[in-house]
Amino acid sequence: MAKRGKAARPLVVLLVIELLILAGGGILYGYLKISNTSLSELFNSRTAGDVISAFTEKALTAEQTGLNKEEGKLNRKGEKYRKPLYQEMKRIMDMYCNEELSYDQLVRCMRSYQLFAEASGQAGKYLSYANSIQAGREAYREGVAYAAKEDYTGALECFKRVDSEDPIYSEKAEQEKEKMIQKLIEIAPEKVNEYLCQYKIEEARAFVGELFAASPDDPALNGLDQTINEYEAFQTELVEYTGPVEHVFTHCLIAFPELCYSSPSMTKSLDTDCVTPHEFALILENLYEKGYILIDINLLLDESGEGDRVAKLMLPKGKKPLVLSVDDVVYDARKMHTGMVDKLVVDDRGRVLSYTKTAAGDEIYSYENEVFPIVDSFVREHPDFSFQGARGTLCLTGFQGIFGYRTQTGAPEGTDREAEKEGALQVVAALKEEGWNFASHGYGHYHMDQIEYSKVEYDTASWQAEVASLVGPTKVMVWPYGGHVRSGKIHELLYDTGFRIFCGVGAKPYLAREPDGLGIFQDRKALDGYSLRNRREMYLYLFDTEEVWDPLRPKDVSW
Repeated sequence: MAKRGKAARPLVVLLVIELLILAGGGILYGYLKISNTSLSELFNSRTAGDVISAFTEKALTAEQTGLNKEEGKLNRKGEKYRKPLYQEMKRIMDMYCNEELSYDQLVRCMRSYQLFAEASGQAGKYLSYANSIQAGREAYREGVAYAAKEDYTGALECFKRVDSEDPIYSEKAEQEKEKMIQKLIEIAPEKVNEYLCQYKIEEARAFVGELFAASPDDPALNGLDQTINEYEAFQTELVEYTGPVEHVFTHCLIAFPELCYSSPSMTKSLDTDCVTPHEFALILENLYEKGYILIDINLLLDESGEGDRVAKLMLPKGKKPLVLSVDDVVYDARKMHTGMVDKLVVDDRGRVLSYTKTAAGDEIYSYENEVFPIVDSFVREHPDFSFQGARGTLCLTGFQGIFGYRTQTGAPEGTDREAEKEGALQVVAALKEEGWNFASHGYGHYHMDQIEYSKVEYDTASWQAEVASLVGPTKVMVWPYGGHVRSGKIHELLYDTGFRIFCGVGAKPYLAREPDGLGIFQDRKALDGYSLRNRREMYLYLFDTEEVWDPLRPKDVSW
C-alpha cells in the first residue's frame, strides 16, 4: 500500500495543474471574447510609445510617406495617443536644438509626424521654429567667415540674424556681436570714409548711430557725426562751374615695368600708350592737390529740353571737374607676360584687384598695379576727390572679351564661356558698386572713320550683344583711336543705338554739342608715355611729367 500511495501523488498533482490550466484558459478565452482581442494580438501588442519610437527611428533615416497597419491603428485612436506623440516630437526638437540631430533629420521626422492627425499642427509649428533656428545658425557660420576676412560689418549683420530663442547660438551670437562692435569702433573713421566715398551718407549715419547706441561713451566715436555732416554739406552745397571740363584717359597700366622693358615685342607699344602704377599714383595726387574732383561723365549731358546739350554743372565750391576714362580694358592674350596684368578679379570684400600668372607659374594678386584699385584706395583716403561717389569710365571692346575673361564668340577651344561670363559679371557688379561706369570702345577697335557703314553696323550690334549684355546699357561712345564721325549715317546709327556722349582724343579741353544736335562731344587728354616724353609744358597745369616719371622707365630710347 505504501508504494502505491507514493506513486499516485505525482499523478494527482499533474491532474490538478491540468484542471487549473483548463479553467484559466476558459477565463482567458472568455475575456478575449468579451474584449474582441485575439490571443496573438495580446502577446504581440506594444504601447503607443513603442510604436511612435519605432516610427521615429525610421523617420530619422528616410521621410515616411505612409503609415503601416499598426501605426494606422494608432492614428485612428485619436486624442488618446496625443500625449506620447507630443512627447516624442518635443524630444526630437530638443535633440535638434542641442545639436544631437541634424536639421535634415529634424525635418524628416516632423514631416513624417504630420501623417498622424493629432500631430499635424504641432509638427508644423516645430518645423517653422526649426527653420528660424537653422537660418540663424547658418547666419552665425556666415558671420564667422566674414569676421575671418575682417569684414566686421558683414559679420555683425549675420550675428544679428541668430534666433534669440536658440538655446546654444543666441548667447554665442551676443558675444560675437560685442566683439564685432569693438572691432568696428577701432576702424570707425576708416569705415565712415568708405561709406562717404561711395556717397552713402545715410548708411554712414546708421553705422555711427549703431556704434553710439552700443558704446555711447567710447572716445573713438567722437567727431564722426561732424565728419558726416561736413561731407554732406560739401557734396550738396553747390555752385555753378563755368570753366573748362578736363577729361583725362589712360590705358591699363604697365604693372611690371621691369618685364615690359625686357619684352621686345611690346616694349615700344606699352611705353608709348601706358603709364606705370608709380606714375599714375603720383598723377592722381597732383590732380587732387590742384583742386580737381572726379565726376560722372553722364553729368555732362542735358536731355531735358528739345535735343541734347551740354549740361550746367553744379559742383562743390572751389572744385574743378575731372572725367577719368580707361581704354581697352580687355587684357588680350597677346599682352600676357609683357608687363600688364592678366585680368581683374573680386576679393572676399567685394573689391576689385588684379590677377597675374607669371611665365614661371606664380600667381600675383595686387591692389597696387592697376588703375581701378589704385583709384578706389585713393578715394577712400580722400573722399572729397569724388563728387557724389563718381570714379571713372571703362572703355570696353569685345573682340577678346572683357576684363581678361574670354566672353567673346569664337573664344579659344576649351573655353567655358558661361564660367567666363560669370567671372566678368562679378567684376561688373563690384565696379558699379564702387562708382565706375562703362562705355563702348567698339567691338573690334576699328578706325570707325575709315570703314564702311555696314562694318560699323555689324561692329555695333556685336558690342551690344556681347558687351552691353554683361555691363548694361550706356550712353557713352569712345571712338577707337579718337577717329570720330560727328555727323552722317554712322553717327546717326550710333545715336539710334542709344549713345549720346561721344569722346575723341585731344590735348586741350573741349566739350560741345554735336553739329547735328545728336548728342554731345568731348575730347580727352592722354596720360601715356608719349605725353610724359613730349608734353611737359602742355601738362604743367596738371602735373610735372618729370616729377611723376618712374625710375624704371628709360629716359633715352631708340624707337
